[in-house]
Amino acid sequence: MKTWECPKCPAQARTVDEKVPMHVCPALGLLVPLLVVGGGSNLLVVERGDYVGKEDVQLDVNGRPVMAVVTRHSDGSEDRTVYAPTATTDAR
Repeated sequence: MKTWECPKCPAQARTVDEKVPMHVCPALGLLVPLLVVGGGSNLLVVERGDYVGKEDVQLDVNGRPVMAVVTRHSDGSEDRTVYAPTATTDAR
C-alpha cells in the first residue's frame, strides 16, 4: 500500500497498485499527479514560453498559460504532465 499527497494542497490518497493517482489541484487549477509521501519528489509548473494566439491552452489559477508540470524525483529522474493546446476553427 502506498500513501500519496500533493505538495501544493491537502489532497491525499492510498493505493495498492503502482498507478500514480492524479487530481485537480485547487491551489494550481491543474490536473497534476500526487507524490509518494516521504519520497522526496516535488512539482515544478512550466509556464508556456511561446505565443498562444487563438489556441485553447491550459491556464493556472492565476490565468497564466501552462505548458507542463514536471515531477522531479529524489533519484534525479523526471516525469512530465504535458498540457497540449487545442486549436479551434470557425465552421462558416
